[in-house]
Parts: sequence; structure tokens; C-alpha cells
Amino acid sequence: MITIRYFSIAFLECDGKQLMMKRNGKSEIATNMWAPVGGHIEDGEHRDPYRSCLREILEETGIEETEISGLELKYIVMRKKKNEIRIQYVYFGSTMQLELASCDEGTLHWINEDELSGLNTTFTTKEIIKKQCNSLNSIEKIQVGIVDEDGDIPYMNWSNIEDWENEKNKGAL
Repeated sequence: MITIRYFSIAFLECDGKQLMMKRNGKSEIATNMWAPVGGHIEDGEHRDPYRSCLREILEETGIEETEISGLELKYIVMRKKKNEIRIQYVYFGSTMQLELASCDEGTLHWINEDELSGLNTTFTTKEIIKKQCNSLNSIEKIQVGIVDEDGDIPYMNWSNIEDWENEKNKGAL
């Protein structure tokens, strides 16, 4: 039987640095690895991952919604792990709030953007960082990344999510 687990995560930027968490040994996912802030989408949040993301940011960092600007969904990442499909809603935004609350899931750090690719992260986080750095923030469409493999080597397939009906009808108006 296949189950589905949903997550919302956020990459928050401040003065050229990204907020990352060094997860502790008690973490169920990404144990002892670097990760953006975020977590599980709770019951009642499935139709609004944005709200889930804001809740996770507040719980893990103490940063309030009013202290965040430009928080936008950029990617949806899917992968299969054993009998579970994991779906991540990935948001990017910025804040001027450098002071952070303590978090029982790990320690929070502001990391220089040029150091992100060298962090010990999950495969999906590494691919999100690579995609975002290569795009120079120019992506206007939400993209979906699906993890596939070639032998034992994982890779990410990226595609845009298109509203093809809306695009098709633009010329008819």
C-alpha cells in the first residue's frame, strides 16, 4: 500500500544569506543534515500549503507572517521512498528578521548563498538549491520536480505547471 506525505518548506533570504537548519539526531527526516525550515502539512492544511508554510516558519524560527515578504511557491517536488510518496511545496521569500527563536528540531543558521551547495543536504534539497541558483530567480512559472533514477543514480526531472486551458483561450478573447 502506498501512502502520501505532504510537506511545506521555505527558503528565506536576508542580506544575501539563506536561513537553513542543521537538523538534530532526533529528526525523523533529514537526520543530522542541513534543511530549509518547514515540515509536515497538518490535517486541514492540505488545500492551503502556504498557510502550512507560514505556520512552520513561525514554529521553527519565531518569524511572523508580517516579517516575511515575497513568499511564493516556486517548486513542487515529488519522490518515492519505500511505500510512501513525498510531496514538498517549496516556497522562497525574504525577511529582515535576523533574530531567531530556538528550535527543538535543530539549530538555525544564516548561510552565505555561495556555501549552500556544499552543505550536507538531502538529494531533493540539493536539487532545489541547484535549480534556484541556476535560474537566478527568473522562474515565473511554478515547476514540478520528480525524482527518477538511472540505475542507482537519482536525478530530477523538471517541468512547468501550465494552465493550458487558460493559455489556449487567450487568443479567443
